[in-house]
Amino acid sequence: MRTTPLTNGERISSISRSSGTVGVTGLIGHYYFAEIRRLAAAVRTAAILLRAPLARRRVLRLRTALIREIEALRKIYRQTLRAC
Repeated sequence: MRTTPLTNGERISSISRSSGTVGVTGLIGHYYFAEIRRLAAAVRTAAILLRAPLARRRVLRLRTALIREIEALRKIYRQTLRAC
């Protein structure tokens, strides 16, 4: 390997060798953590989808209760209008 002195006394071969190793390690680390984030997102999505049927039932119960309450208030409101 040919080495050329730099202005501050360092040699190009030592710099390129160390930066090449760090570059590959950094690239591997980047893709590793990207895949970990993707896995975490997939686990979160699975948890949400598993809870969806329970949430659907809960929302339907709340909807039914709200419709009943609105209908009851509508009857009271109509009776109030007739009394006036």
